[in-house]
Amino acid sequence: MNEPIVIENLTKYYNNFLALDNVSLRIEGNENVGFLGPNGAGKSTTLKILCGLIRATSGKAYIKGFNIATQKEKALSQIGTIIETPEFYGFLTPKETLNYFGRLRAGNGYISGSRSYLQSYYN
Repeated sequence: MNEPIVIENLTKYYNNFLALDNVSLRIEGNENVGFLGPNGAGKSTTLKILCGLIRATSGKAYIKGFNIATQKEKALSQIGTIIETPEFYGFLTPKETLNYFGRLRAGNGYISGSRSYLQSYYN
C-alpha cells in the first residue's frame, strides 16, 4: 500500500445517527484534493477519523500504510492538519507556532525538517 491516504469501508455512528456510511477513498501521491460536500455529508467526521481525534465504528483508514486505529503515532507523524476553525496564539510568530506544536508532536527537529521539505517542494 503506497498511497498516502487510503480509506476502506469507513462507517461512523454517533449513538443511532449514521454520520459515515461505508466510505472508501484512495488518494494517490502528489495529488491536491478538495474534500467537498454539503453540511452533514461527513467531511469533518472523515478528517477527524484520519487525524485520530475520533474512532470509526467500522472500516479502516491508513496514512502512508500505517493504520490510524492500530498505529496512530506512526500515522500521525506523517501528516499535519487544521480542521474547521484553527486556533492560533496571537503572542506567537508563525515560526514560534510551528516550533511549539512541532515539539509537542515530533521533537526539536521539526522546524528544520519542515523548512527543508517546503523548500524542496517549492524550488
